[in-house]
Amino acid sequence: MGNNMVEIDIKNKQVLTIDTPMYFGAEGKDPQPTFLADEPITLTEAEREQLKEITVKVAKFIKKTPLSKKIARIIGVNDKYYKKATEIDRFGDSQIVYGGIDISKDSTGKFKVIEINPRVQAMGLQDFRQETLSIPGEPNLLNDFISWLHDGNYKNITLLGSTKNAFYRGYDRITETLNLNGINTVFTDSEGLKGLYNLGYETQLIFRNCNNEVIINDPEIKSIIEDRHMKIVNPLHASFYGYRGFLKIIYDELLEVLPHQITLSDKTTEKDLVDHPWLKLEANGEEYVVNYNELRRWGKTSVLSILHGDFGAVSQNLKDKTGGDAKNIRKVADLIQNSNREDVVWIAQENVEPPLVDIKLEGVQQKTRLLYRTYWLYRDDRSVAVSAECFGCTEDQFKKSKGKINAGTGFSVPIKNFKRS
Repeated sequence: MGNNMVEIDIKNKQVLTIDTPMYFGAEGKDPQPTFLADEPITLTEAEREQLKEITVKVAKFIKKTPLSKKIARIIGVNDKYYKKATEIDRFGDSQIVYGGIDISKDSTGKFKVIEINPRVQAMGLQDFRQETLSIPGEPNLLNDFISWLHDGNYKNITLLGSTKNAFYRGYDRITETLNLNGINTVFTDSEGLKGLYNLGYETQLIFRNCNNEVIINDPEIKSIIEDRHMKIVNPLHASFYGYRGFLKIIYDELLEVLPHQITLSDKTTEKDLVDHPWLKLEANGEEYVVNYNELRRWGKTSVLSILHGDFGAVSQNLKDKTGGDAKNIRKVADLIQNSNREDVVWIAQENVEPPLVDIKLEGVQQKTRLLYRTYWLYRDDRSVAVSAECFGCTEDQFKKSKGKINAGTGFSVPIKNFKRS
């Protein structure tokens, strides 16, 4: 795939080059295309209202649930890691500003929250996909963020990321868009941030598009943030809201928005897992998600053995296995054996298999299963801005991904006429 590759969207007459967010992949790697539905979908009024209501409920719950040390322990955050992250966030009084929620619709038409993603890579991508399908003016997270920056009178910001990230073309688009909207924005990595500081660039805010470790493990970056009292968006501790253990906290308070859910223990039975096949583990920042019913018999037996503490049986079951599932289960067994019990949170949710809908992809009508992803942002007036898009999988893609839907396993499907909250 050469660097002069150009595609033309005939319908919208938009040039889609490899420099645009239509492609992903780190700099220096062969870029891969993002597949996009030919047309956006339009939600019914009832669907729009239900998605908005769920999103606002979850966003407001997160806002009123600060991550104290006690809650951090409950959801599986390591004590030392929690202390490092929150210490840095306190330098600039950094608070969570935006996030995303993965939502599935069951066969009865009810929406259920299956994941919280406070580190969404939507900005520069969602808006680009909307523009590509000629649906400008729809709510999107980037426009909501720009409004938030203007309301806060932020003039100089640094987008902290890297061209090693597969989504860096989105960062380029964000940088250009913010500058066009009167917000001086520099996209750079951690070394560049140090250089800007030494040159006297007055960064008011770090727009974080890197993992926590980039900041936590760099004493010089930490010192810069402390010296300038820099605000970080989204802050380091925002990541903890995406821990599967936090779904336990939400489930106790907002039972109606989540699928039926149980906490796994040494008393868990096979029937429990068959009825709640989506296993979600969080331990010391490591994660494991799998559909139990999609595992082979030896995989199911191994998972049950881990839960019951019989690691000898796990080794016996996996001794001749070399595939991806076997490697992941071994990793989980090692992780749990080498973690304190309080650092491990393992839940299971019932399956919410979305109904099939018709979506046109590359000129062909496809039977598609949809994941709904909503984005929320806290406005200064305490209201919540909401936008949304979808990701789709054909039946074949859905089976190959074992029920996981995202842009990597399928394709993006923008939403038209999504009303604001």
